[in-house]
Amino acid sequence: MKNILPLLFALLSLNAYSQQKKPVKATRPAPPPAVRKLSAAELKLNGLVCDCISKVDIDKLKGTEANKVFEDCVTAHSDLIIKIAAEHKINVADEAAMTGLGVDISKNLLSQNCDAALKLGMKMNDDEQTDAAGTQDFTGTYKRIDDNGFNLLILTDESGNEKQFLWLRQFPGSEKLAAPAEQLAGKKLKINSREIEVYVPKAKGYYTMKEITGLDFL
Repeated sequence: MKNILPLLFALLSLNAYSQQKKPVKATRPAPPPAVRKLSAAELKLNGLVCDCISKVDIDKLKGTEANKVFEDCVTAHSDLIIKIAAEHKINVADEAAMTGLGVDISKNLLSQNCDAALKLGMKMNDDEQTDAAGTQDFTGTYKRIDDNGFNLLILTDESGNEKQFLWLRQFPGSEKLAAPAEQLAGKKLKINSREIEVYVPKAKGYYTMKEITGLDFL
């Protein structure tokens, strides 16, 4: 079922964005598109996914959290996706056909006036633009956390060189760093970060630092 999720992410964000970018003036009204009646399974999936998304405070989501919410809400009902695939006579092993089904699922969700899905799609679109603006990944080994006016997460690369990452605010995975230092020592981490300019009081100047935007233990 994972093979349609990346497409669903893209379609939800792009469709949500396009619904916000309405033309100011149309010279000629377009004919209404043919409306296909949704099956009971499709309507049920739309309702369940919309209800799931509606329970989340979307305004507080950061980074990849919006994608994670959508993924969890969809995959929780994989049985319905399989049923819908069967209704369309689609083999779930057929990636191209499942991609087409993903198109329909995304369009159906937004066409059913699910405001939460539209809002989440816009959030996902904003996050994709932010991510494209200069975030980067680094994989290393946990060494320590320094307090130099800021919390600095120190990792080492394969050559043993230390790399500093600024822990400035809450981010996906930040709660994992609350574990005792002895439990974190030697752990492999993947850090997503972006460069920002910050004022360092002790150095009395502005410096470019890598702010952590996401973290995963490997």
